[in-house]
Amino acid sequence: MSSERTKAPVPAWVGLPIIAAGLIGLLVLKPDPGAQFRQGKEDKHLALVKAMSPVPDVPDSPDNPYADEAAVAELGQALFFDQGLSSNGKVSCATCHQPERHFTDGLKQALGVGNDDRNTPTVVGSQYNSWWFWDGRADSQWAQALAPLESAVEHNLTRTMVYRRVVQAHWSRYTKAFGAAPTVSVPVEVADSAMPHGDDQAKAEWAKLSPEARHEINRVMVRVGQALEAYQRQLVPSEAPIDRYVAALKNGDPTGGGQLSSSAINGLRLFTGKANCVLCHSGPLFSDQSFHNLGLPSMLTSVPCATEREVATDMGPQIQWDTSACGPEVGRSHGAREVLRNEFRCGGAFSQQKECRQLRHLNPEFADFVGAFKTPSLRNVAKTAPYMHTGELDTLEEVLAFYNTMPGDVRLGHRELFLKPLHLSSTELADLKSFLVSLSGGELPKPLVQPLEPK
Repeated sequence: MSSERTKAPVPAWVGLPIIAAGLIGLLVLKPDPGAQFRQGKEDKHLALVKAMSPVPDVPDSPDNPYADEAAVAELGQALFFDQGLSSNGKVSCATCHQPERHFTDGLKQALGVGNDDRNTPTVVGSQYNSWWFWDGRADSQWAQALAPLESAVEHNLTRTMVYRRVVQAHWSRYTKAFGAAPTVSVPVEVADSAMPHGDDQAKAEWAKLSPEARHEINRVMVRVGQALEAYQRQLVPSEAPIDRYVAALKNGDPTGGGQLSSSAINGLRLFTGKANCVLCHSGPLFSDQSFHNLGLPSMLTSVPCATEREVATDMGPQIQWDTSACGPEVGRSHGAREVLRNEFRCGGAFSQQKECRQLRHLNPEFADFVGAFKTPSLRNVAKTAPYMHTGELDTLEEVLAFYNTMPGDVRLGHRELFLKPLHLSSTELADLKSFLVSLSGGELPKPLVQPLEPK
């Protein structure tokens, strides 16, 4: 007779460790649905930050064969600081572009022979621009340098006066720079007012000059601009804390080498993220080189010269602006119109550059140009107050407060659609300011920013 043993039942608790281990494994190994998003956001942030530095090599000047010649830059430096290049003998380029103020003047609007209606932008880093002036009415740095000389509220000169000053005070450096001195003399009976444009008297005096004299005066005028460009091309932004921070990141130090404070690092994250400053202020120059209508407080009233009308388009009725009767107050609309008729523009009579793609499709009537002004570089922004093309915001705190609230309703053109109130806290605003301060570098080399005596 056989006996059969019954197996003892396995206690229920024996499987608990196995179940617990499985649950822990699931929790540990289960993919985090937000991890990929957070990593993508961090990768984007780092890519934007690493693109902020270094400042690139100075680009070629496509329309100035003398742009990188030392003797030409030396002449340009002497011209830049020469108060004799003004109708009252008191104004030079350095009157508004003062080295001790990082080549600005600290005023809301520039003050030359007369009162200008624009804030003075720095010329440090301007060699990287695509367009010059707040409204982009010059397409080269040398052409930009000439406009203030003939402006009634800046230097208040004619090109005949420029020619005479070069012959009188800069003969030696001009000859060294260009290999020959100016080749004609302007008769004393020809008045200083002689110029190819202007009132009837100016044109009549210009007509007294021989064709050879008119050609030589124009040629010297162009070379004055080219010399001023050659000098300004050397005014490259100096290294700033942000550059050392980015260099450390690229070398594998996730802390950035301690080059930025924790507040500035928080501000940097706001700059690339929540505040979206990089939409316009991107790259190593912190500028998209474009034009935008911010809807500043000074622009919240309608402009009498500008009229809006509704027109039928393929996309339905749309509002357009007629700014043909307006001046500089309409920004890029005016600048685009002016650059196309500028005698010193690309492809013009004095230009060696005939391929001008940037002008080929430039349309002054483009709706987004109305009330739009150029995005300035933020390099050294803490040193170049006051701010905006009008100079109406005195401090970085006022600038940040404007973007934080975006007050008012634009009456000229339209405010950029992506501009919305930031609604940042006071701590966030302070952090953002800390980051902006980190964009300022040291002093420029002394030999470049000292006046040279005429000779």
